[in-house]
Amino acid sequence: MVPGALISALLGRFDGQFTDRFGSIPTLYLAFLFYGIGFILLSSIIGAPPWIVSIVFSLIFIAYPFFHTGVINFILITLAKNDEGVGTGIYNLSVQIAGSFSAAIIGKLLDHPSPSRSLNPLLQTEGTLAIYSNIFIGLFLLTLLNSCIFYLFSRSRATRVRRDSQ
Repeated sequence: MVPGALISALLGRFDGQFTDRFGSIPTLYLAFLFYGIGFILLSSIIGAPPWIVSIVFSLIFIAYPFFHTGVINFILITLAKNDEGVGTGIYNLSVQIAGSFSAAIIGKLLDHPSPSRSLNPLLQTEGTLAIYSNIFIGLFLLTLLNSCIFYLFSRSRATRVRRDSQ
């Protein structure tokens, strides 16, 4: 985790500049891309040496600052000036609640009896490794679902902004 956290900290300034230059929507899609690639790769290399897992895990750590910066910027450009504080507060509260729930859910999944095999077609394994692989596949599918929902939301918002400006 240390290499990923270090890379994430070093990229903090870059992701802010990226968001300022390209906007929050491309920043969020880049974060979704890093998350998706990271989860698929982690699901596929379960059981690999720790240094390989650490390198791949870094992709997820790289995605987080892009995601956080993109969401905060999106909130700030979407809400009225007097609602920005409440909007960012609700976002931060939802991140904390989601983190707590996801830790509990993943912990419960890890206690579940071993599945017969991995859902990842790139890795055919059984037992404990299959549980971890399936959790990362689930996180990939959740990332895919979130990116689709965001696409539909941002598209409807862009249509509404264009219609209001005419």
